[in-house]
Amino acid sequence: MISFDQWNILLHVVHTMKAPVSLYIVHHPACEKAAMVARSLYDWFRLGYLSGDQSGAGLPVYYRRQLDGHGALMPSIHFDGAALNVIIILVDEKLVVCPRWRSAVVALAQKLNNARHASSKQDATESKSILIPAAMHDSFYRTGPLYEGFNPVRLIGMDTQSMEKTLRRSVTEAPARATR
Repeated sequence: MISFDQWNILLHVVHTMKAPVSLYIVHHPACEKAAMVARSLYDWFRLGYLSGDQSGAGLPVYYRRQLDGHGALMPSIHFDGAALNVIIILVDEKLVVCPRWRSAVVALAQKLNNARHASSKQDATESKSILIPAAMHDSFYRTGPLYEGFNPVRLIGMDTQSMEKTLRRSVTEAPARATR
């Protein structure tokens, strides 16, 4: 039988553990193609394609497809929840045309770009993040800091199946390069 003190220690350890890698998929809620690609990524990284059950194995995958009243992603990204956070932004024309969404992803890109170039300890959690913008439409090139600061995965002109394969490969390779 586990004592009360041992149980508290175990709970503390479980609550302070970090996932090695967490994935965040950001997209505009009205884009059906982005939603299909997001579901495909979820299935792939949760290993649901192997067993038909997305709840068991794989990496933690979170959707971000809502904004709060201030125009920030809701819920916010938990940078301290994993050793490495991979943030995929599926950029289509609906996201770019909507000023609130464009502002939210540009702010996120600027934050991560600044953290990437900062050397202070206070930015250490954000510097362990990778931002992967996926250009699903030509309007991506009107996103300013997102376009200028990050090399996108180019999905323009591809069918959904090709988009999924290309993005899965890019998202799989990015953490491997980051951990070398």
